[in-house]
Amino acid sequence: MFSIGETTRQVQASRNDLSSLRGAGLVVVALSLLVFFGGAGPARAADGFGNLVHRLSPAVVNITIRQKQSLPEKFRSLPEDSPLREFFDDEEGEGRAMTSALGSGFVIDPSGVIVTNNHVIDGADEISVVFADGETLDATLLGHDENTDLAVLKVDSSHPLPSVHFGNSDDLRVGDWVVAIGNPFGLGGSVTSGIVSALHRAIYTRGYTDFIQTDAAINKGNSGGPLFDMQGHVIGINTAIISPSGDTVGIGFALPSSTAKAVVDDLIHFGEVHRGWLGVRVLPLTRDLAHALQAPPDAGVAIANVMVHGPAQEGGLRVGDVVTSYDGMPVGEVRDLLRRIAETRARKRVEVGILRGGKPISVRLTVGELQRDEAGKDETDGAAPEKKTKRKPVVPDEMLGLDLVSLTPEVRSAHHVPLQVNGVVVAAVANGGAADGKGIRAGDVIVEVNREAVDEPDDVRRAVREARRRADGGKVLLRIYSNGRTRFFAIDVSPS
Repeated sequence: MFSIGETTRQVQASRNDLSSLRGAGLVVVALSLLVFFGGAGPARAADGFGNLVHRLSPAVVNITIRQKQSLPEKFRSLPEDSPLREFFDDEEGEGRAMTSALGSGFVIDPSGVIVTNNHVIDGADEISVVFADGETLDATLLGHDENTDLAVLKVDSSHPLPSVHFGNSDDLRVGDWVVAIGNPFGLGGSVTSGIVSALHRAIYTRGYTDFIQTDAAINKGNSGGPLFDMQGHVIGINTAIISPSGDTVGIGFALPSSTAKAVVDDLIHFGEVHRGWLGVRVLPLTRDLAHALQAPPDAGVAIANVMVHGPAQEGGLRVGDVVTSYDGMPVGEVRDLLRRIAETRARKRVEVGILRGGKPISVRLTVGELQRDEAGKDETDGAAPEKKTKRKPVVPDEMLGLDLVSLTPEVRSAHHVPLQVNGVVVAAVANGGAADGKGIRAGDVIVEVNREAVDEPDDVRRAVREARRRADGGKVLLRIYSNGRTRFFAIDVSPS
C-alpha cells in the first residue's frame, strides 16, 4: 500500500509586491509534487492553441527523482518476509525508504540538454526523464543554481530529441497571451493558457531575479515547465504559485527567460554560474537620504559601501554616490541594480551614471566576478554579532540624542570593531531623542557626518551645530558602521 502526500516549499514574498496578500493568509509555494512509498479556465484566443501545443508538447518532459532516506526505528526491524521490504530496502539490503518527487522540464538542445527547477531535483539520488511518447531516460545533473532555482540535466538518446528555444522576455507586455505545459499532480502533458498579469514581481527574499506573473493555471508538479509566448518561444520557467491551499488560484510566477538564458549557458559550460560583481553595497534612496545626498527622491540607489580594491573602487565609485543608470539602463530599485550586475559577464566594461554632490557624472569600470566566499559580504564583513546594550539617560543638550564616546582600544575591543573602522562610538540612544527609532544602536560607530570623517565626539557635535544653522532644514547624514556593515541615516536636528 502507499499513500500520496504533498510537499511544498514556502518562500517569503516581497513586502513591496505581496504585503496586501499576507492579510488573506496566502503563501507562495514551489510547485513540485512528492510521493512517499510507505504510508473554470481562462478564456482562449480566438483561433485556439492547438497547432502551437502540437508543435511544442514533444519537447516538454516529466521529471521524476528518487531519494534514499533513513527509516524510523520502528521500520528497521521488519520481518524478512514482509511485503513492505520491497519499498524500504536498497540494493545492499539496508533499511531505507524511497521518496519520489515529480516535476516538469523542457529540452533546449536535441542532444539531450534539459532545463528544470533546482528544487525539483534537489537532493536526488536518481533522476529520470519521461518524454511525451513514453520513453524514459536516466539523467545526469550538469549544474544547478539556488539563487535562480535553475538546474540543467543531460540525457543520452539514440536519436535527436524535439527541442524548444528561449525567447526574449524583455519584450513581454502585461496582457500578452501565454501557454504553460507541464506535469501538474503527476498527470503529465497538461496545457493551460492565460495572460501576463504583471511583470517584475519580487517573491523571494534572496536571489537576483524578478518574476513574470501569470494567470495561466499552474499547480504542484508544474515546477520547471516552460511558459510559452504565441510564437512558441520559452519566455519563462514556471516556478511558484500564491495560494491559500497550495493549488492554483490564478497567481503563478515564472522566471524570465532573460535571466534564465545566461544562467543555463553557464551551467552547461561550467557547471556553476559566473556572476558579475562590483564590490558595492547599495541602499534604497529614501526621501531624507535623497535630500542629504542632493538627489531627487526617485533618482536611483545610494552606495553605502565600496569594497577596498574592488571593481567599483578602482572604477572611481564612492560611498554616497547615487547610481542613476547601469550599462545604459536606468536604475529604479536596489534589486534592479543587483540583478543587472549579477547578469553582467565578468571583465565587461560598463558605464555607470551617478549623481555626486548633486552633479551628474559618468564613470566606466570593468565588472569583476563574484566568488562564492564574497557573496553577501562587504569590505568590513566578519565582525562579531551585535551585543545588546541597555539604553541609559543622555544629557539633555545632546542634539542627536546620542551618548558618544571615543573609539579607544578598550572600546574597540569591547564592541568588536575591526581595526580598519574609525570613528565615534554610540554608547547609548536617548528615548525621545532625534535619533530614537531610526535604527541606531549602542555599539554602532559613526564613521562620517555629512560626508566628513569624524574621530572624536566633538567632531560630531560640531557638524550637527553647523547643520542646525543651515537654512535647508537642519538634516545631518550619518554614515554608521554596524554589525559588519555600514549604513546611512538621515537625522532631522532642526530646532523645534
